[in-house]
Amino acid sequence: MKKKTSVIQKTPVWVTAGLICTILWGSAPTGIKLAYTALSVGSSDIPSMLLFAGIRFSLGGLLTLAYIVFKTKRPPVLVRPLWLKVILLGLMQTTVHYAFYFVGAANTSGTNMAILSSMQSFMLVIIAHFVDPNDRLTKKKLVAIALGVSGIVLLNMGKTSDGASLTGDALILLAALTGTCATFLIRAIVRRTDPFLLTGWQLLIGGLTLILTGLLFGGTLDFTVAGTLLILYLALISAVAFSLWSLLLEYHPITRVGIFNSLIPVFGTLIAGIFLAEDIFSPQTILAMVLVSLGVYIVSSSRAKHAEQPHPEGNGDKTDKGDGGERTGGA
Repeated sequence: MKKKTSVIQKTPVWVTAGLICTILWGSAPTGIKLAYTALSVGSSDIPSMLLFAGIRFSLGGLLTLAYIVFKTKRPPVLVRPLWLKVILLGLMQTTVHYAFYFVGAANTSGTNMAILSSMQSFMLVIIAHFVDPNDRLTKKKLVAIALGVSGIVLLNMGKTSDGASLTGDALILLAALTGTCATFLIRAIVRRTDPFLLTGWQLLIGGLTLILTGLLFGGTLDFTVAGTLLILYLALISAVAFSLWSLLLEYHPITRVGIFNSLIPVFGTLIAGIFLAEDIFSPQTILAMVLVSLGVYIVSSSRAKHAEQPHPEGNGDKTDKGDGGERTGGA
């Protein structure tokens, strides 16, 4: 049955939607850095970082579940066999992943966060080679990985004396690795449930776990108008960007929309330069951003072509949506 024509299929609309997604995801590192200042979260106050992260993702989960109710007029209920997997996903994808990410954010720059988070694309390709016989490494993918790694090495050259920055960078990379591992769990679950339902519950479960952990260890937040608005903005990123991205994947081939992933480190770097006054125009930073973005572009185009091939299990539509549409933004 032919899919009903939607306004999202018009070129100006889908291009704008793709750009909005990448700008939102690219702005997350800067939003987190600004929120830390507005909420009086110190660079070593890990419990407060976890509390902040938990509030953000719990709100994001609630917004996503509210959207499901609005759209379907039904309660957002998961079938019983999926609960254990969704709880595990929430702990991995949200609790552990963002614990690394938000603590790392306090000890590195917004520019580094935007670029380093893109390593998730390359990690995904490497791990897929060993777990998916239909997604092997190719010369094109190896070139992409080499470009990405070169960019990261270049970005960190000359920082051996900056222990705080290196610690922050290492945690952002750990967050990317955790997110990559969670992706393979998502692949197994998304075929049997709505991706919005999956996202809403895993964000809420993982977010509440972060809140409880932060409170248990004495985390506090100095709520201000600016800080509250930043929390709401970051929560909207989780709900709005994912909703738009899923809609794009519903009406367009992955080859077309997946390429937007390469713009996330670009927008992330530019936004950090504007709002955090970071030096983004040094030759080292520009070249690192170009290398990583080019690598992400090559990987995205390679994985998109793979994802659009008929799936051996005969479930191509669901698999394509959950397999090939991963974003590379860290938040």
